[in-house]
Amino acid sequence: MKSNDNFQFHPLSFLSWISILKETGILGFAFIFASISNKFFDIRDSASVISGKLSTAMLFRGFSIAIAILLIFPYLKVIRLPNKIGLKTIFLYVIFSLLSIFWSYTPIATAGKSIEVLIGMVTILAASSCNNNRKRLMSFFNIAIYLMAVQVLIAFLGWFLGFSKFIEPTFGGLSIITHSRIAAPFLSANSVGYYSALIIIVIINAIPKRVKLSPLILGYLLFFIATLLLSTSRTSIGIVLLGLLSLVYFENKKLFTLLAIPLSIIPIMDFTDLASSIFSFVQGNQAAHITSTLSGRTILWQHALELCKENPFFGSGFGIGSRVLFSLSNLKGFSDTISTAHNGFLEVFMGVGVLGFLPWFIALIYYLSVSLKNYSDRKSNLSILWSIWPVILISSIMSVGIGGASSELFLLFLIVLSYHDIKSSDVQVRIRLSL
Repeated sequence: MKSNDNFQFHPLSFLSWISILKETGILGFAFIFASISNKFFDIRDSASVISGKLSTAMLFRGFSIAIAILLIFPYLKVIRLPNKIGLKTIFLYVIFSLLSIFWSYTPIATAGKSIEVLIGMVTILAASSCNNNRKRLMSFFNIAIYLMAVQVLIAFLGWFLGFSKFIEPTFGGLSIITHSRIAAPFLSANSVGYYSALIIIVIINAIPKRVKLSPLILGYLLFFIATLLLSTSRTSIGIVLLGLLSLVYFENKKLFTLLAIPLSIIPIMDFTDLASSIFSFVQGNQAAHITSTLSGRTILWQHALELCKENPFFGSGFGIGSRVLFSLSNLKGFSDTISTAHNGFLEVFMGVGVLGFLPWFIALIYYLSVSLKNYSDRKSNLSILWSIWPVILISSIMSVGIGGASSELFLLFLIVLSYHDIKSSDVQVRIRLSL
């Protein structure tokens, strides 16, 4: 890439991967192993998980993390401590999560998940402590985006070829068209939507910066719009709309005002028939109470809040709050293998209590503040880095997001905090989504 006027996105390009990994060095491979460790999991009921029985998937996760540890070990002596409150508080959250092993309902499960989060953070701290730290962090950003894109591409291919493990029945409005939705053994249908939404936002945020998009990039954009729709994730559609509105607001406030005026009139007008039609489309073939409870989320949240009251200060152990909830609560109408309460805030609270929740929440507020502040400066060539905040926030409200486990979203969250934590803030590094 010779100038900032070129924007390319080639997650399937071998040369692009090689070029990015040259910049990250060994730490790039450690980051990959830390990222993929959580993709190994068994579909088990909560009682089996809580019992602490080892499984083949757990062994693979342990192997992946062990490789990551070996790769980052030489860099441990150069790791610096966080400078600013955002990274400091999330560091405290990670340490507290690790300590929760001692009071966890299932220590072995908490140990595995907390170590995954710790290794992810240590890898990113190591990158931010080395020479060319901003370039390394941006390369980590690239790797995370690429990994997400590859996962969605594989999920789509499996769905398109009709493999049963890549197909889920769907009941929303788009089921009229698709009759099924994309999923994968390593990726839920909602995650397909979230990842697609994030990639769409990243690509679209390059457009207003007079970036020349190639036909291939436009093709990728259309593809990920298609995978978002095929995931039938209504939350993901809302994420993209929020991302577009924030882009319009910071790019052209006059245009935003023109859009906001008719939108503000809608609530005071009688659109009963229109609202009824929209609700019918969203509801599709599913029962009305499923839609009104956000696909059962509000029911899960009520029970999760009750569990939080039982151990409000320390929680049940990092990463297993929902599993404890499902093993102890008499929840009817949900699958035996359901694994989350679909809310990152509650996942954190159930896992590590208010003592762990507070630093996590402070870090999230700090992240949102920093992202919006920097994103509002549309002259910055780093606006793409700050643009993913709608995905981080909304996915943490409607799903796990950055709460209670390691994931690409959590690692991206750490990358942004680490990038902002670097003292030499006057250094400018260009965004690179491929080379």
